[in-house]
Amino acid sequence: MNQSFDDFLRNTVSLDETRKNRVQRAHQFVREKLTSIDEVAERKTGRGTYLQGSYPLHTAVRPCDENEAYDVDVVLAADFRKEDGRMIPGRRALRWLQDCLESIGTYQGKTIRKSCCVRIDYESDDQRFHLDVVPAHQPDTLQGPIKIPPDWSQSDPRGYIDWFRSQCDGDDWLLHVVRLLKYWRNLQCITPNSMILTTLAAHHSPAEAGSLDDALVKTMSSIKDWMQSQTLGRIEVHNPPMQGEDLARNWPAHRQRRFRNRLSVALETAEEALDSTDEEDTITLWNQPELFDGTFPKTVRGLAEGAKEKAAAMGSGGLAVDPRGRVSTSPDRSGRDVPDNGGFYGDA
Repeated sequence: MNQSFDDFLRNTVSLDETRKNRVQRAHQFVREKLTSIDEVAERKTGRGTYLQGSYPLHTAVRPCDENEAYDVDVVLAADFRKEDGRMIPGRRALRWLQDCLESIGTYQGKTIRKSCCVRIDYESDDQRFHLDVVPAHQPDTLQGPIKIPPDWSQSDPRGYIDWFRSQCDGDDWLLHVVRLLKYWRNLQCITPNSMILTTLAAHHSPAEAGSLDDALVKTMSSIKDWMQSQTLGRIEVHNPPMQGEDLARNWPAHRQRRFRNRLSVALETAEEALDSTDEEDTITLWNQPELFDGTFPKTVRGLAEGAKEKAAAMGSGGLAVDPRGRVSTSPDRSGRDVPDNGGFYGDA
């Protein structure tokens, strides 16, 4: 199923090039215009802005519904202290940022002030996305923790990016598994948020996996087992670069239960799909409502059964070569047996 999963990621799950290009143009434009405003230039730290969240992690996924929006996060790093050294109130910093963005003619009347960011909505004929600009108190360096409104709580988005990239080193499947889990979560209309799900996937990524579907099933199984060992409502998911921060602090017990139950049901079907030797049945299983709900590629390539037959024959000495030089697993063992080479596979 490797090709089917590759097609699924490329054509359905991951952001396509059109979306990537639009996002890139949008965030580069707003970052350039914002940091050129005198008030911002006086406060900003270093270059002033950087990206956080799914986009720089390369784990962003397409909306399941073309009418839904996806978001991209931009951090504005600046000094939000008053002259006497006290912090400007968080909500006042958000109003200030909104005024700055509205002063850029392109965004006048198009911004929305949220609890910890100012959102810019982008729409075109066939897609929507949000650009969320976060005012961050980070006065001395662009490295290390930041403080964000409304209460100037600590966060470390760059530290998280560095941590996740280190988890992907030597792991062939983690990045793809995260995208698949996020897309599955969106199809199921359940929580948790992307940071929790990404962290759980990284913590429960298998040491060994023979394929992407194998890695996905093993990750799902490990997360399910872990959740069943936890007390709902008391689950903690610590932020790797900031162990004192519990990412699950606002994840309510009833939503934890719903996620665990949906994951358990999906895992049963995914395990059945992984074990299936019939390609059509496997595709049908991955398309079940509890998994990818009809969005998984339905092309039958006719490769799986033959490949598994040959793999089994290799293990039992049942391979033969027919008169045309083709490998055969037929019951009559037509053709010449493949000789045993004594376990030697390289050049002398």
